[in-house]
Amino acid sequence: MIGYVFAINNKLNSADVYASGALFKRFWPKLLRTTAIEAVAERPASEKTETVSVDAIKDFLADAERGQESTNYVTERTHMIKRETEKGLFFETRDMAQAGAWVHRSYVAK
Repeated sequence: MIGYVFAINNKLNSADVYASGALFKRFWPKLLRTTAIEAVAERPASEKTETVSVDAIKDFLADAERGQESTNYVTERTHMIKRETEKGLFFETRDMAQAGAWVHRSYVAK
């Protein structure tokens, strides 16, 4: 499992976690480019930045996973799980050909 967490202006924005390093490596250049553009576009020039704590990251991820769950049957093999809370969204892609093992998890702050 490998992934990253993204913050803008001291606030958690999103996170992506992949079940395999190879899959993460394939998407990393696009993820990095997209998040860098968003961070630069939203960063005020005069604001001091601070590091987001590890505890805040853990809370962000755990909160999104606790949300009300719904399932979208994309294909017979691919199922998308969605959970929503007041503060965030959680999406999980599962491969049913692999006993429902998750492939990708995405966390988005509201």
